[in-house]
Amino acid sequence: MKLLTLRLGNGVTTAVRQDGDTLTEIPGFPDVGALLKDPNWETTAKTAEGTPHPYDGADLAAVVPSPGKIICVGQNYRNHI
Repeated sequence: MKLLTLRLGNGVTTAVRQDGDTLTEIPGFPDVGALLKDPNWETTAKTAEGTPHPYDGADLAAVVPSPGKIICVGQNYRNHI
């Protein structure tokens, strides 16, 4: 299952599930980060029957726009590895 955050316009976003060439809205969740906070996120996403949108031309946003942590690992010099 692929989950994405879709921009609807006017600064509004929604979590969506990709079903082939269609994106299905998951009502009540402004982004995938909010969806993942729900303990039943997987069932909610699988059973969502929100408004469909075509994938072609979709305006996708950051999947999790406000992550709690960002962890980076850099090994750009041989002596650091």
